[in-house]
Amino acid sequence: HGNVDTPRLVDADDLHTALAEALALVVKHRARPRAGPLVARGRRRVHRRKGVPIVEATKIVHAIEHRARLLLEAVDAAIGVWGAGRVGVRISPLNSYNDMKDSNPAGVTSHVAAQLDQRGIAYLHLMRGDFFGVQQGDVVTPARAAFKGALIGNMGYSPEEGAQAVTDGTLAAVAFGHHYVSNPDLVERVKTGAALVEPDARTFYSPGARGYTDYPVLNSGPST
Repeated sequence: HGNVDTPRLVDADDLHTALAEALALVVKHRARPRAGPLVARGRRRVHRRKGVPIVEATKIVHAIEHRARLLLEAVDAAIGVWGAGRVGVRISPLNSYNDMKDSNPAGVTSHVAAQLDQRGIAYLHLMRGDFFGVQQGDVVTPARAAFKGALIGNMGYSPEEGAQAVTDGTLAAVAFGHHYVSNPDLVERVKTGAALVEPDARTFYSPGARGYTDYPVLNSGPST
């Protein structure tokens, strides 16, 4: 597994050093457009990763504006390299993975969405729920009110609810996660109204084919 640094409390200087290093990597890959996974797509996404507190920082006061500062600085750095129209942001304000919680997820969502709207990014991808059910609340409404661009919704949408959200203008698109794992023919099932296969959560993040390539497709046995 190699050497692993002992975890320690970081301060604002550490965070800005990490941001500068990440920006340097982005610039390096931009100069070499065929080098590696960072350039696999035409647009780049700043990911407020589940369980990683990019909107929280040690020694930064707890006002919403300051909790969002690191995220927005990362976005600005990416925009400086790629341009706003090629940068997207994904946030998960309710997700309590790794014991992450926010005292005002709707407020953070509203502020971040408004700031991203001012920057004119390509899209905002919003995870609307919490895997563990610890945090509850509506973050879609404040995101939609503050962000006028393309808003992508994620987590717990049925095809019917997703279609309605797109039809009424709440969302530009809906992203499916675990149902795409358990339904290799998801698009065909949605088109035909067929029932979706529920995934086996025990196989998530596990090695081997089970739970990844053995789900059935329509009118067949298990896929091979």
